[in-house]
Amino acid sequence: QGYVRYQGSWRLRQEVEIDVRVRQQELAEKQWKKDVKAWKEQLGRPRLADAALQNFKAIKDPAAIPALIDVVSEPSEPRELRLLCLDLLAKMPGAGTAVMIQLAINDKDANVRDRCLEELKSNRSQPALNAFLKLLTNKSNPLVNRGAYCLERLGDPDATIPLIDALVTTHQFLVSPGGPPGGMSASFGNGQGGNGGGGGGLGGMSMGGKPKLVKKDLENELVLAALARLHPGVHFGYSEEKWRQWYAETFTTSKVNLRRD
Repeated sequence: QGYVRYQGSWRLRQEVEIDVRVRQQELAEKQWKKDVKAWKEQLGRPRLADAALQNFKAIKDPAAIPALIDVVSEPSEPRELRLLCLDLLAKMPGAGTAVMIQLAINDKDANVRDRCLEELKSNRSQPALNAFLKLLTNKSNPLVNRGAYCLERLGDPDATIPLIDALVTTHQFLVSPGGPPGGMSASFGNGQGGNGGGGGGLGGMSMGGKPKLVKKDLENELVLAALARLHPGVHFGYSEEKWRQWYAETFTTSKVNLRRD
């Protein structure tokens, strides 16, 4: 392979070539971050805004991916800019999948969450499917329902059995003596847009007495909604046993133990 003089020492030519490429990549990424920062400032100036917007729309260089991810990951950035950067990432194969998964789960902006889910669905993202399935066993009931909503949007039938297992989940709550039933809230909201499902009322900590940790079984509305979307016309409510029996009779050729262990 041969040796070459590089930065004061002799090194293998292949190692030097790799090091040079890495440095060039780092420099390119830093330059894109500077450009994106400048264009963001120009968007707020009427006479420069149009040119800055066109500069954003023209981005195709994979070296710009870290800069674009910085924008979409920052909740304080304007929604329109975040969505534009998401569209740019979507045009670069494999770019931003991890951040889109996290945004789909955690971002407060429903428009951003929906855009991420659309892209993950169109790519049939296996990492996204795995991440959302993992949420179905989360200790947090709101996250169980968030995972179910995301799975509903993906529309992958491979999620059927995990969803059946998550129709009713058990969670722990701190309840104070004399407080309202249900203990601490386990709900994102009213169940719309992937933010709700399950949970009791909001329980405050009353004076006197020691709070107790109690377990409560919760029926997950968004899990049931996901199953209904995956299998139209099939409805067994929250009966996991009936859902499993239906699945075994419909999709297996022999008796299979689908009980959750």
